[in-house]
Amino acid sequence: MIYRSFWFWLLVLAAMWTAAAIEGGAYNFPLLYWCCSAFFTCYFLTSLTSARPFLFGLLLAGCLLALAAAGNWVPFTEQGYGYLLLVSLFVVGYAFHQLPVRSAAIIGIAALVTVIAVLSYRDIRYTPFFLLLTGFTFGAAALAYRQRDMQLRQAKESMDMQLSEYRELKRLRAQGEEAARHQERTRIARDMHDSVGHKLTALLMQLEVFRLQQAANEPVAKQAEELKKLAQESLKETRAAVMALNDKEVTGMQAILQLIRKWENDYLLQTHFTVRQGVLSLALSNEQSIVIYRTLQEALTNAMRHGQRGTIEIIFEVLGGKLFRCEVINPVASSGAYEPGFGLKVMGERLEHIGGTLEYTLTGRQFILRASFPVEERGKEDDPNIAGRGPEAGAAGAENDD
Repeated sequence: MIYRSFWFWLLVLAAMWTAAAIEGGAYNFPLLYWCCSAFFTCYFLTSLTSARPFLFGLLLAGCLLALAAAGNWVPFTEQGYGYLLLVSLFVVGYAFHQLPVRSAAIIGIAALVTVIAVLSYRDIRYTPFFLLLTGFTFGAAALAYRQRDMQLRQAKESMDMQLSEYRELKRLRAQGEEAARHQERTRIARDMHDSVGHKLTALLMQLEVFRLQQAANEPVAKQAEELKKLAQESLKETRAAVMALNDKEVTGMQAILQLIRKWENDYLLQTHFTVRQGVLSLALSNEQSIVIYRTLQEALTNAMRHGQRGTIEIIFEVLGGKLFRCEVINPVASSGAYEPGFGLKVMGERLEHIGGTLEYTLTGRQFILRASFPVEERGKEDDPNIAGRGPEAGAAGAENDD
């Protein structure tokens, strides 16, 4: 649109300076033209330095210096100073439109000092043309702001749609990869069962027939018996491998890693996962493993719903060899009191059921959740896994913190 273009605003500025010279009675004063030339030189150069905030700010400071010089050393009448103040407001608005907040604030403070210095000893009168030009300028600025705001909203909506499509594609890709892996595992398991398994079974039958035929020859029969046992062990291991290939359930630390990876892919979370010494050598029961998995799942859900964008820290550690602790730290918008929701209450009840505790604090713009429970020495429990269920089992029963 024309009101957003550089040349349109240049025309508005030219009208302001022209009105200041004519209505201020200073159109024959040479210093005014030098100040005007310095101002427009700096203003023109800003279009070449928009990608370099430091130089851009210096040029806007040059514009303010030209205005200050014109306001203090050019003998305007009462009607002329108002236009210079209007130009000052324009420079401040331009600064906040293009520069970071801190840099723009410096320009704004400098302009405010200039305006106060002029107003402190100048009597300013506003003519109808000045009021008309001021209204026109602020109206054009409001339209430009509205147009920019609409474009930003449309861009955000477009980005949200693209992000949603990206997540969906990532999810479909992950599902396709998992389906392809499962299909390949199934094919390998079927081939092993149909070829290796059947051949080992046939070998066992032939060895049994050979052993019966050589029953009178004790050394040969004994050797045949040993070969038969070896073939039976090979068949048993082959069947175990076939069952493992057909099993889709993921357990142990791999389940935790897949949960974190899934949240990173679906929700673009950044996680810093730390497993300290002693965690991997723990022997946890299946119930304890499920509690760890569900606790981490609920913590990630809360971080996604109530936290801010940032890095989520996840720490697994063992204290004194007898206390396992899972700590999740995520940034939040503000610190203060926090009321636990349904998800945290259920999480605490699960931990209490296995003799553990749940602690959570909201301080320093961080939400810290600590889940801990006692563990037995290695070998005294029935399941050496860190997490006893995979994402498929955990996702179905996750509670959300309301």
